[in-house]
Amino acid sequence: MAFLQQGSGLSALADPDPLPKAPLLERYLLQDPLPTAVFLVIAAVVGWWWLQRLAKPRPAAILAAACVLAAGGVLLLAKLVVTEREALVARCTELVSDVIQTRAGEVGPVLRSDVTANIRLLRTEYRRDDILTMVTNDEGRRRGMTDANLKWVTATLDGPNVARTQCRIQVQFMDTWMPTTWMLHWTRDNPQSPWVVRLIDAQQIGFTPPQ
Repeated sequence: MAFLQQGSGLSALADPDPLPKAPLLERYLLQDPLPTAVFLVIAAVVGWWWLQRLAKPRPAAILAAACVLAAGGVLLLAKLVVTEREALVARCTELVSDVIQTRAGEVGPVLRSDVTANIRLLRTEYRRDDILTMVTNDEGRRRGMTDANLKWVTATLDGPNVARTQCRIQVQFMDTWMPTTWMLHWTRDNPQSPWVVRLIDAQQIGFTPPQ
């Protein structure tokens, strides 16, 4: 991120606690339906085989068809339905990409007017104008960062209009890749409004930036 290189002596190497996982039904029906679909296909095969052994071909065919159709339905449902967590992951991914690519014009609308970036390890806090200025000036690369990429993003909902995303960003200085982990706190006025960031919290910065 643009403000990683504003200090020195950082060594917060321990991984922060992960965000809570989605409820089981949401996780295995909408977010990651493949295990459920595979289970249903296996159930179709086993059920068909067992009922055939009992000389019940018609129930065997009905059960197998029902399980296969259910597996297809689960995959289709997951493709058609975008959960709030998935929407947040997509929005956070886009924001990080815009920061890395120094697209300040795209970053601005995603930041609330009173947003702050809290670098607790440096006892430093940045306001919205500071963040946008550093993105515009490509502050990271000016201070030695040669590349950065997003490794993963997770999301959780703390309320109807309050949420958090946690992301791991790998930052490269010269030939060394170093881990950083960030918590972004999101809010919105109502369920129809877009999510915006109100707080950026550096949870882990496992390196010593150059002066």
